[in-house]
Amino acid sequence: MITLIKEIAIRPQDASGALDTVKLTNIMEGVDGAATFGYSLETVAIQVEDNQTQQYKHIHTFDVRVIEESADSAIIDGWIATQTRVQIVGRGIDGFFYMNNVLLTRNKQYDEVFASAFLATRETLTSFVLGDEPVLRGTDPTNQTIKGYYLPIYAGQDLLGQYDISRGVDYSGGTMMSGWYGNANLLYSYNTDTKVYTIANKIDLSRALLSDTFYAPYPDQIYKLTMNVVDIDTATGNDHRLGFIFYGTETSNISSNNVSYILYETLDNSTSGEVTIYASINDDLSSNVFNVRDVSIYYASGSNASAYIEYDDIKFEIYPINTKPAGLATTYTNIFVDTP
Repeated sequence: MITLIKEIAIRPQDASGALDTVKLTNIMEGVDGAATFGYSLETVAIQVEDNQTQQYKHIHTFDVRVIEESADSAIIDGWIATQTRVQIVGRGIDGFFYMNNVLLTRNKQYDEVFASAFLATRETLTSFVLGDEPVLRGTDPTNQTIKGYYLPIYAGQDLLGQYDISRGVDYSGGTMMSGWYGNANLLYSYNTDTKVYTIANKIDLSRALLSDTFYAPYPDQIYKLTMNVVDIDTATGNDHRLGFIFYGTETSNISSNNVSYILYETLDNSTSGEVTIYASINDDLSSNVFNVRDVSIYYASGSNASAYIEYDDIKFEIYPINTKPAGLATTYTNIFVDTP
């Protein structure tokens, strides 16, 4: 769990509000955007035989207090009035904190601090739940959903920790890792004995496989992607690609030129073992992408119909240091695209 939340960002859950972000910083100095945050967890139990109890759900409450003069209060009031479900991401010293698909309510103020207080609450089970979550990617959700075992509320360094990646889910092409979504022209399988996932081509075309889109409107954040490759074959086709997609705008005007930008590294037949890639907007894309708000893992298979990759571990982590490690940063091929 995160020990300190330094700042949060809030936006509507639906795609129509993907560009509308309220950012609040954990300070109380009377400046616009100043706020304080609090989080509480209440367990709910049921009574079973012999007067024993068993926990079965949690009630999460995120308490936010914003300086009353803040212009953000009017936006928040609008979301509350229309009962708009929102996403919240908090950035702390140990990673990110996510609350997805929650409603905001006004909180009564009983102390002498003149602030605008509101709550975000959600009830969850005490384990991963199997279900579908909508993919909010920029302003274009493309009718995709993430299938898998997931946690609606999560805190940690590994963003894929929101999913139980040890369990695959049924997809149109086979058994896919929780948290991925992809194309029907790829084949997916999972060996429950060896814990190895396989992604293979059906046809002679490169097809993209993407992760959940993580709300992360922090351009200075560095990300670390690690995959342990068990086996790989390009089958005389193009090399595989592994990397990131950042979503933002082409210009500093947040309302225009919505774009995606891919940073990736190629994987060929000599690739084996742990592959690590680092990326950030400031280091790699600051002159091309503005108003960054989302990030995904990107994988594209080789172009030959017999191409495949096998892996048994993958992590998508928040790198805690502001600069990428010397000697380990990869060389990227940057592709300017409108869609991934």
